[in-house]
Amino acid sequence: MGKDIAFPMIKIVTEYRKDRWITFSPTYKVILRDIANPYNHGKIPIAQLRYHALQDDPLGESEVEPVIMLWRAIQAVLCGYMDEVVLKMNSPLIAVTNTYRPETINFAPRAIWEVDRPDAITPFRFDANSIQYFQSTYLALVSALNTAMGAMSQGVSNIDPTQYKKTATEIRTSMRQQTRR
Repeated sequence: MGKDIAFPMIKIVTEYRKDRWITFSPTYKVILRDIANPYNHGKIPIAQLRYHALQDDPLGESEVEPVIMLWRAIQAVLCGYMDEVVLKMNSPLIAVTNTYRPETINFAPRAIWEVDRPDAITPFRFDANSIQYFQSTYLALVSALNTAMGAMSQGVSNIDPTQYKKTATEIRTSMRQQTRR
């Protein structure tokens, strides 16, 4: 698809059936994956996006529109946390000019750096503390999003959402909690 030769885009389609999931490329007529539905309950992983009627708008309002700012806040908190984790793992270095050999600086186990004095290279220390407040901020935002979407009891339910095998009652209960607005 498209005309970009350097980064070509290929159309991939996944067909979800109650018993099978089939992934294929209609352009090249190639089946990439044909597996049995991994869920024991036989449902497909698609959620319906509902629109609620408004007075003058024929299309209505998406159920995600009122909470889009909460979603963006959650994404911003996640990005800030990951940025700080990466910076703490690979912090920038402060080096004193003419006291080290740049070609010897290697981030590998037991690497030897050639320096003239012990304080020639030091890691840059910064006072960012988003890691410290990440868990409480993230959980508060997710809870607000769940409340706004009508899934208030999802966080206090005794049903484990990551459990692989569930009974039909547990599936119906979790479905009711997720679709309640």
